[in-house]
Amino acid sequence: MKLRRGLIFITYIFVLVFVFANIIGVRAATKGETYYNDNGKANFTSKISEEVELGFGATYIHDKGTTNRSGVVYDQNLHILLQQSNVSNGTKVVTWGGYKQKHTVSTALSRMTLKELAKNYEANHPGWKVIGGINADQYCWGYGEEIHKGYDLLENRPYYPMKADGEYWFSNSFVGPNCANVVGFLNDGSTNALVYNDAPLNTQFKLTVYDENNNLLGKFDVNDMNPVTKVSGQYTYVYALTDTGNKQSPMNRMNESKEKTISSTNDLYIVSNADKTWVSNSVDYAWFKKASNSGAVAVNQFFGKGTIDQIDKSATITATQFAIETTNTQLLSLLKSGCYVIAQYEYYGGYENCESAIGFHSPQRVNNVDCYVGNYNDTNGYPRSVVGITEDGKVALITGNGTKNSGFTSHEINAACKAYNIKTAFQMDGGGSATMILRDESGEFVTANNPSDGSDRSIFNGIFFVVKDTVSEISTLNLTDSSFELDVNVIDYGTNLDVEKNYIQITGKKDGKPYEDTKEVVDGKVLFEGLDSNTEYTYTLKYKIKDSNVIEKTLSSGKVTTAKLMPVIKLLQLDVEDGNLTIRVLTTDPNQALLKRDMKISFDGGENYYSFDPSKIFVIEEFRGDPFTNIKILIKYNINDGSGNHEKEISDFDIEYTLFVFMDYLKNSFVNETLSCFTNDSE
Repeated sequence: MKLRRGLIFITYIFVLVFVFANIIGVRAATKGETYYNDNGKANFTSKISEEVELGFGATYIHDKGTTNRSGVVYDQNLHILLQQSNVSNGTKVVTWGGYKQKHTVSTALSRMTLKELAKNYEANHPGWKVIGGINADQYCWGYGEEIHKGYDLLENRPYYPMKADGEYWFSNSFVGPNCANVVGFLNDGSTNALVYNDAPLNTQFKLTVYDENNNLLGKFDVNDMNPVTKVSGQYTYVYALTDTGNKQSPMNRMNESKEKTISSTNDLYIVSNADKTWVSNSVDYAWFKKASNSGAVAVNQFFGKGTIDQIDKSATITATQFAIETTNTQLLSLLKSGCYVIAQYEYYGGYENCESAIGFHSPQRVNNVDCYVGNYNDTNGYPRSVVGITEDGKVALITGNGTKNSGFTSHEINAACKAYNIKTAFQMDGGGSATMILRDESGEFVTANNPSDGSDRSIFNGIFFVVKDTVSEISTLNLTDSSFELDVNVIDYGTNLDVEKNYIQITGKKDGKPYEDTKEVVDGKVLFEGLDSNTEYTYTLKYKIKDSNVIEKTLSSGKVTTAKLMPVIKLLQLDVEDGNLTIRVLTTDPNQALLKRDMKISFDGGENYYSFDPSKIFVIEEFRGDPFTNIKILIKYNINDGSGNHEKEISDFDIEYTLFVFMDYLKNSFVNETLSCFTNDSE
């Protein structure tokens, strides 16, 4: 029977977000062909085993190829994720670090697996979903309370700069300023969508001010952080907590101060509960300057954002707070309680146009020319992660893991990049951090490669392909044990698409075999019949754009489980021996719909019930009465139709009984009738 199901599922769906006319086919590697790096000393032979179109212009390739190193052939696993990203059409490449209010001493970022980073990005960006990604920049091993026990204000940070959400989280390299190893993503769909150069990365310390309604009021220069001596004239300073720098090692800092007291004759504008704030480098870190063997110079590095909620002449701030002091008359006219401020070292130049940018370990290829380095980790086999761009403008995310050896040399990765027409590429962190994840059909993230740690390592940041999603309401109208009907309402596609038809695709099993079916949505409804009972089916919204013959799928999906088959009471077996009534109920319940603990039987028409378990033989000792008349069974069941538990009283079933029961019944009946006659005569 069909039952109305009122529960509405709010499903986030994706739309196709690239322009068909702008897509140029990527030159794929030829199976069996060997590709060489520029000097011919390293190679990669392609043996493509899997290529999957993920939708949204994204393609995943797993190439089980080989490299020949000094006459020894090594099996390699090359994983490539390609997408032409254009934010105006709803696709982009982003960087992200795991942000969660976890610390007791600061709002610093936390290490987590790449899958957790992807979920964290989605949680912080409603309306965007991750298709896949790789790990990004290496993090500073040995620094930060999430890596080693103890207290350290450096916290977690990448080794190189990082820009995310248009915010300059880390503008300088950990070892100092003027870092050139940064790649930015324009996300404009062009063939030159990466920003990079070999010049120092220029930064300016800025304070941006917004009013209570998030309207931009202005942007101002900041002179410095935690000044020792204030300049004359107009100035703007930011105050934030750093340690004293007295210890030589970040491993032993438990006695460092966890608060900073500041005072001034001027007003201090205090953010006492910052949304984000961290000091990732500082001139106060004397131990670093002394311990460094690389000639690195510690510099002030700060990022903070939040609402001004206190104004005072003095304050004691912790790692989750910061304060502003200024004599700039224009800025003073804007600052007040309720203002939202962002203090950061901003890039200027081409990186200004990038929502995301990330530092890299070394350049691999630039404009179709290999880059050569002599570092041990580059000339030996090693798991590697690479970000690059193809000749036709598709961003490429790559991981390379070996099977017999530890992976690719840097030069072998160059050969693999040439096999897939990747003209420019930069190497991210490698080793156990090298990870690629993909979003599967059910919406879960899976690890595509085999990380050398044996499992996904907790890392600091990742590079992701993300797509703009839209909202639809999909509700289950009618649900039976062999069918379901969906009501489909697409509220907003999220981009300018001329969608002609919508479809629903379902996947699951039928008769024990994989099953798939796609039907057009007509008048907002779609019906699937002939399905297996009690079986889960995944549904995915698909659509066809006008004047296109291609039905495009989305990545998000929902699930519907068909109802269970109704249970049937087939037979009641009775037996009486020595005054004990033995009962056995035979049921047909293929989907385990019966709530066995709630089954009851009555021999007096429902006046009194005995509870019993149909999977067991039930005995009523010294039974008195007639077991053949007025038998009723009360059952409870749930067929998973959305209506909860059902209760039903059954009396129309076959009864099977033994000869002993029948003879005992006749005997009891005869004796009772005889006694009744004698009683009547005596009266």
